[in-house]
Amino acid sequence: YHSTPRFRAERVTESLGRVYACHYPNHFMESARGAKRSPLHDRLAAQGAYFKPVSGWEAPDWYDPSASAAAPPSIAEYSWNRESFFEFWAAEHRA
Repeated sequence: YHSTPRFRAERVTESLGRVYACHYPNHFMESARGAKRSPLHDRLAAQGAYFKPVSGWEAPDWYDPSASAAAPPSIAEYSWNRESFFEFWAAEHRA
C-alpha cells in the first residue's frame, strides 16, 4: 500500500504540511488511512475504539465507553502530559 500513487500523494502532502508543526507522541498521520482493516474492525468501532495506524493496519489503541461507530472517539487536544484519553486507558488496564 505504501507504493501506491494515491498513498504517496496523500501522505507527502500531509508530511510536508507538518514539517514545522509540533510532533506530539500520540499524533498520527490522518491521510491514507484504512488500507488494512481487521474483520473485527466494525465491531471494535461500535465498542468505542480509537484506532491508530500500525504497519498499515487500523489497530485499536484505547476505548471511550461513551463513543460509538456513529460518533467515534477523538483526541480533543494533544499534550506532552497525560492525554485526554488517559482515564479510559487506565480503566482498561485495571480491568
